Amino acid sequence: MKPLKLVLKNFGPYENETIDFQKLDQVPLFLISGRTGSGKSTIFDAMTFALYGDSATSDRPAPSLRSDFAAPTEATVVTLDFSHQGKIYHITRWPKQILAKKRGDGVTTQNNAAKLQIFQGDKKIEDTGKLKDINILINQVLQINKEQFAQIVLLPQGDFRRFLTASSNDKEAVLRKLFKTQLFEKWAEALKDQLRQAKQDNENWRLDIESNLKQIQWVPKPDNLKELNTGEQIAQLEIQQKGTEAEIVALNQQQTKIQDQIQAQKTKLAQQTALNEHIQTLAQVQAQRQAHDSQKAAMAQVQQQVTALQWAQGQKDTAQRFTEPKPRRLI
Repeated sequence: MKPLKLVLKNFGPYENETIDFQKLDQVPLFLISGRTGSGKSTIFDAMTFALYGDSATSDRPAPSLRSDFAAPTEATVVTLDFSHQGKIYHITRWPKQILAKKRGDGVTTQNNAAKLQIFQGDKKIEDTGKLKDINILINQVLQINKEQFAQIVLLPQGDFRRFLTASSNDKEAVLRKLFKTQLFEKWAEALKDQLRQAKQDNENWRLDIESNLKQIQWVPKPDNLKELNTGEQIAQLEIQQKGTEAEIVALNQQQTKIQDQIQAQKTKLAQQTALNEHIQTLAQVQAQRQAHDSQKAAMAQVQQQVTALQWAQGQKDTAQRFTEPKPRRLI
């Protein structure tokens, strides 16, 4: 929120005064000074009244801020122009006041009133005269109430000391709302929840570890086991585990060696079995050959007998031809 212009009419000691803050844009720091009663605090009251409809301090209620020098028919009014997040806000407020009637005798009471216009560039995006809506909108825009605004934005006269001496909870509430730290607060709460959960998980893990350690069969069991805490028992267990792992590696190597020997014996046995099978096959072939050779000799002898019989049969036929009587011829 950056104030641009403040117009005071019949407000405090000011009859008709305009303060153009835009003339101070090039000045990083400026001082509002003057004698007591000259109206320094009234400027703060006017800004607070324009925004919230009340003065910055409780000892000066809004109706009392009407100028004693104002004409009976002239109203007290404050107008404030300020910029916020790229928008221009033009707000005008009238306090509750008693004015003389402009026509005739008597007075009339004017209640609190306000008018708010909001501009985005040259375009008017809001124009309302509903007091309740204006109050809600201003609080939503600035995110702080009147008391917080007076403490951390204006800090008139001794109020900065009041902010410094406020309780930590009050300061925390003001600063959290001012700097919109609700997101960080949620993160902090989430981190606290995670921390609580982590502590609970850690405690559960510790109990599980202790329970598991009680079930371990130590080989060998340390003599001072009861004197060892959880961490020391785990360290001792890791030492034993490394030793056991080394033994397992040696046993695996020995088992591999034995398996290689068994495989070699199996291979040798398979070779011998195959050789025996070849030997048996060869013996069978030789026996079959011997049987075949024996049959061949017998067949040769039979063939000789057949040949001899055939020859003998031939000789018999020849002898019969010579021995048979020849027929005689008749002369």
